[in-house]
Amino acid sequence: MKYKCSIYHPESPEPEVLKIKLEKDQVMDKVNNYPWETELAKMTSLNADDVYCDPALEFEQETGGFGFCLRAIGKPEKYRLSVWYLYPRRRKILFGLLSVTEKPWLKKEYPPERALNLLDLFLDMKYDVLLGEMGKY
Repeated sequence: MKYKCSIYHPESPEPEVLKIKLEKDQVMDKVNNYPWETELAKMTSLNADDVYCDPALEFEQETGGFGFCLRAIGKPEKYRLSVWYLYPRRRKILFGLLSVTEKPWLKKEYPPERALNLLDLFLDMKYDVLLGEMGKY
């Protein structure tokens, strides 16, 4: 499975979208080597008007519609990762006669090690386990 990657920098209003698609091991390398502390420190050095977002990495499946985003929050020396999980689900409307596909985001804050475990579940395509771990079930 290949993943599209978007990188959100605090000083930039638009995400940096990587032109290449990443494999599972490249996604883990990107997250493990991302300078979370440096990006959070950069936020504190900018004027409030110049900060557009929290530092984040977002990964979306090339096919399937599933997505996973990690956003750093807090102080550089003691930060947490806000995990955002995008999953398609079918919802019945008109008394069950029709169904539509929705893509809701499920989000929750975790320590970095726990967030990486959830990312591993996402990359292994264990979506039901991931929803259970995030408290959906």
